[in-house]
Amino acid sequence: MSLLRATRALIVERLRRRVAAAWFERRFSRLGPGMRPADIEERFGQASEIEEGQVPEGSVVGLQEAFAYKLPSGAPYLLWRYLRGNRTFIVVFAHAGDVSEWRLSFRVGYPSAIDGR
Repeated sequence: MSLLRATRALIVERLRRRVAAAWFERRFSRLGPGMRPADIEERFGQASEIEEGQVPEGSVVGLQEAFAYKLPSGAPYLLWRYLRGNRTFIVVFAHAGDVSEWRLSFRVGYPSAIDGR
């Protein structure tokens, strides 16, 4: 493969990743509180990383001002991380009131130090 052809292929691949990440980010910004994990998985596929746990005792609840459903100490949570291009997108699920079903509580996207492809 010639140098020109290799350079062109690299540029096309980087552009493809940027477009895919921009598409993902646009759709991600439309996620609303209360959505079920199945709804999100249907739109975006399986998360790159999944974490399930309980909020540690003594956690600062004030940091959760943007959360639709607050997570007190000891409450279970489900966190999905999507790695797209040079961005990371996180969704946090909590139990909504008396409902024992996971519901979207918070979402955030931010630049990553590592290209997640």
